[in-house]
Amino acid sequence: MAQFRVGCVPFVNARPLVAAFDAPNDWVEVVYDVPSKLPALLDSGEVDAILVSSVELLRRDDLVNISDVGIMSNGPVMSVRLLSKVGVSEIKTLALDSSSMTSNMLAQVLLAEIGVFPTCDAVPPVQEDMLANHDACVLIGDRGLEADGDDLIDIDLGSAWTDLTSLPFVWALWLGKRGSSKDLSLLGKVLEAAYASSRFSALHEYRDQARPQLPGFMSSLMVDPAKPGPDARRDYVIQSAAERSGWDEEQVEDYLANGVRFEHAKYRESLARFAELISKHELAAASVSAEFHTDRIRKEIDVLMETLSEQG
Repeated sequence: MAQFRVGCVPFVNARPLVAAFDAPNDWVEVVYDVPSKLPALLDSGEVDAILVSSVELLRRDDLVNISDVGIMSNGPVMSVRLLSKVGVSEIKTLALDSSSMTSNMLAQVLLAEIGVFPTCDAVPPVQEDMLANHDACVLIGDRGLEADGDDLIDIDLGSAWTDLTSLPFVWALWLGKRGSSKDLSLLGKVLEAAYASSRFSALHEYRDQARPQLPGFMSSLMVDPAKPGPDARRDYVIQSAAERSGWDEEQVEDYLANGVRFEHAKYRESLARFAELISKHELAAASVSAEFHTDRIRKEIDVLMETLSEQG
C-alpha cells in the first residue's frame, strides 16, 4: 500500500509529473479525475494532495502549496488561447471555458490591464457556440490546441502574461490541506523526485538544483531494460501520454518540450503578481468561475512576498 494518495488530472500536461508512479512503488498512488472533482477528493480525505488550478491557493485559506513543481509556462503555452471576432479593445462580451478557473481569471486580468472589462459568461467550451453569442472566447487544453484561429484575433495567454510581466505563469500546483496529519513536506519531495525522473527538466533552462534521493524510488522507474537511461524515461512519458490522449508522439513531445514547463525559480513571484492584479482590478467579486475573496488574495500576496524575502 502506497504511503500517499494524490489526485491528478488525466491530461497530457500532467504526465511528466506523475508518470513515475505508473510503476509499482511504495510511495504514491495516483487517482485521476476531472479538475472540478479533485477538490472534493481532497476535502473528503480520499487523497493527500491534488494537482489543481493555482487560483485555488488564492481562493481558499485551508490549502497550502507543498511542492516547487507544477504546470507552468514561460512564454507561449500553446493550449490556452483567447480568440476574438473584434479588436481586443472592442471586446464587450467574453465566453469563458466552464472547465477552467485560472485561465478565465488570467484572461480577465490581461484585458483589465488595457482597460477592457467585458461581461463574462462561463459556458461549455465549444468554439462555434461561444463565438456565436460573444465577441471573444477562452479555450484551454486539447480544445485550445486545436481551435481554429483563422480570421480571428488569436492570443496565447501564456505569452501575453510573460510579455506583460517578464514572469512565468503558474497554471496548476500541488496543494494539500493545511494541518494535514500526513507528512506533506516529504510528499512534496517525492513529487519533485518523480518529475526529475521524467528527465523533462533537462530540456528546460532552469536553475540547477539538488534533487532528493529517495531510497528505492528513482533507481528503476520507467526504464526500459532494452534502452536504459534518461532517454528511455522521457520516451516513456511521451509514449504513455500519446496512448492516453490519442495525440501522436510528435505532438506530445512538442507540447511538453516547448509549451508547458514544470518548475521555475520565479514561480512564487508570478503567483504574487497574479494575486496583486486580481486585487488591483477588483476581479475577485467579478469572477463567474470561482468565489474569490479579496482579503484572502491580499493575505496570499503578503505570504508569497515574505517567502521571496526570506529566499533573497
